[in-house]
Amino acid sequence: MPITGDRESNDGLAKGEAPPDDEPDYPLALRQADQARSDFAAIESDLQFVVSQLARLPTRAYLCRILLLTTASLWSLLGAIALWLR
Repeated sequence: MPITGDRESNDGLAKGEAPPDDEPDYPLALRQADQARSDFAAIESDLQFVVSQLARLPTRAYLCRILLLTTASLWSLLGAIALWLR
């Protein structure tokens, strides 16, 4: 028997109406949900560790400052040695 207009089909749904969402497509058991929750917590903890390690990386400005100080110190040392040997 074909469905036309607003008549209901054999399962009680009107044409184009979605079935009720009483059961999700992928139901999880309580232990699976608990395991997923603990997995998400472990991933979040690892992510926080990685973020803290990235925050400790030296910046470009810091590296340039260290390079400048090192170069200046080296030239000062070489100048002092040259004056001392004279």
